[in-house]
Amino acid sequence: AAELFYSSALDHAQSRDFERATAAVLCNRAFVRLQSEQWQGAEEDATAALEAEPEEKLRVKALFRRGLAREALGMLQLSDRDLNLALKAAPSNEGILAAARRVREA
Repeated sequence: AAELFYSSALDHAQSRDFERATAAVLCNRAFVRLQSEQWQGAEEDATAALEAEPEEKLRVKALFRRGLAREALGMLQLSDRDLNLALKAAPSNEGILAAARRVREA
């Protein structure tokens, strides 16, 4: 249901004025897709959110979510890169720290 809601919001956000909102919706849908183990969709949504050049807090979330998706897809080098970029901006985030450690040890 949440994924459908976010998908519908994206269908209606076609104007350049909605770019920031679109990035947030994509990032949220990436989260929902991670929760339902739709790794490829989550990776694509997080990438699209990053391409919209969101503000820093949302950028960190998108990098973290893409890093998690890439980890699940076995893309460990790319996952490590995303997680390290997220850590530079949020060095005390426990979730990012744990994921980065896990990927490094894989």
